[in-house]
Amino acid sequence: MTKFEEIRRVYAESHKRYGDTSAALLTPKGRHDLRFLPIMEILRNRTTGSLLDYGCGIGLLYESIRKAKLEVEYTGWDMTASFIESCQHRFGSTERFKLIEPDVPIKEHFDFVVCSGVFNLATSEDEDESHTYVRERLCQLLSVTDQVLTCDFLSPFVDFKQDGAQHVAIELVAKWLVASGHRRFIIRHDLLPYEFTVVVYKDSTIIRPQNVYESEPS
Repeated sequence: MTKFEEIRRVYAESHKRYGDTSAALLTPKGRHDLRFLPIMEILRNRTTGSLLDYGCGIGLLYESIRKAKLEVEYTGWDMTASFIESCQHRFGSTERFKLIEPDVPIKEHFDFVVCSGVFNLATSEDEDESHTYVRERLCQLLSVTDQVLTCDFLSPFVDFKQDGAQHVAIELVAKWLVASGHRRFIIRHDLLPYEFTVVVYKDSTIIRPQNVYESEPS
């Protein structure tokens, strides 16, 4: 049995309590600039492109993109209604931000997909079931990504784990990626001590017999 409604309630109550701050996202110490660093580095090397912020929360990534004056066609989706309502009001756009259900198929394609904090809470009491959702949703997001996907997770290398938190093994994420046909990726555990980010490049064309990738990551 999934815990989507419980997770939605947790975020809604946190938003009501803390307002449009990082604490509403259950990250009271902020540090979202470090979480967004991988995608921001990539975007600065691109002239333009479309981006899906899957689990956009209160629009912190959008704020970072606007501050950096990057030419990106941004779209933000989230399952928490108050987050989306806040973004639509603060940024003056009802089309850019959209309320979504966490298990519906995604049909649109985007050059870049960012998934930050989405899998930090377990969606089931059963770990295998919760991991199945992560794997299937990750594969769904990869299927609609045309260039690069970045996704962060709570690290398994921690001193303690809060109730309900989901810490996914790095080797498990790597196994999921390879099994889905995506083996050109970077795992970064250098940004925050208790989190890691995976950066997946969709272009994995190999030049043979040299056995090197056709394009260089940028």
